[in-house]
Amino acid sequence: MWRSVIAAVLERARQLQVDWILVGDQTNGDLHQLLFVFPERQTATTRRIPDCEAIHREMVKSGVTLSLLWNEYSERCRQAKDISLMYTQYCNYYRKYATVSKATMHLDRKTGEQMEVDCAGQTAYLVDRDTGELVTAYVFVAELSQSQYIFV
Repeated sequence: MWRSVIAAVLERARQLQVDWILVGDQTNGDLHQLLFVFPERQTATTRRIPDCEAIHREMVKSGVTLSLLWNEYSERCRQAKDISLMYTQYCNYYRKYATVSKATMHLDRKTGEQMEVDCAGQTAYLVDRDTGELVTAYVFVAELSQSQYIFV
């Protein structure tokens, strides 16, 4: 094994016309950089950081998920020949941003006095067993403000 390594180093030195006597302020580190660091093999070590503000704006839209946004981000990175983050790191960046930029305010409420209701998003469909007809179903979510219990 060592014989082939030594032969490869000697061949590389011959190709680069390296003299074995270090000239002037050259160091062993410079020689190592010259002989062993191949620019054609180097890869980018930095990854493209996602735009968390844009992610936050997109997450408000109906049907948008972090998984969908990560797939789009990864595709943009591939097209630009950049290295993308893995899904878990992508989510971590967004969660840190959302935690820092989230503005909330505490409101005191009496138990059972107030309930918040909202449509759960996209319309669902049920199949009528007798006719096979699709029946439109609207899903609503309600939360009791004091206890924060959620009902669908």
